[in-house]
Amino acid sequence: KNHDFNRCSTYKWHYYDQGVRINVKSSYEVIFARHMLDRGIHIIYEPKSFVLKPDCRYKPDFYVPEEDTYYETKGWLSSTAAEKIALFKAIPDVNLVVLMKEDVAALLPEGQTLNSFNRKWREQHSLGVVSSDTHTTYNQNSLAA
Repeated sequence: KNHDFNRCSTYKWHYYDQGVRINVKSSYEVIFARHMLDRGIHIIYEPKSFVLKPDCRYKPDFYVPEEDTYYETKGWLSSTAAEKIALFKAIPDVNLVVLMKEDVAALLPEGQTLNSFNRKWREQHSLGVVSSDTHTTYNQNSLAA
């Protein structure tokens, strides 16, 4: 299943699993996926959506079948996300591991930071430069004008 998040993503986050490109929503998901796949651990991206309440659904980022465990990566935890995670964890026989920013950063190779990973990603995928003060993205076409 190939998710189409990249049509509106500046960074076009993705990873490859057995030659198949899997589009994801964040660098944290890319880092986690690469970490698991590099270790030979089978992962499934957003395998299923759970109805937690009539008006509340939750789709964990990853499922690891051999561990029977779901994984969620979060840079920060909104009150809505915290509520969904709490409701999901209350389901009997469901295992969920939530990896926050620091946990994801610890998965990077030694000497690499989240910032350096993002910078290298932009360079490798010809995405131009992102100005940190205004959060404006400039690509090579706009710079040539």
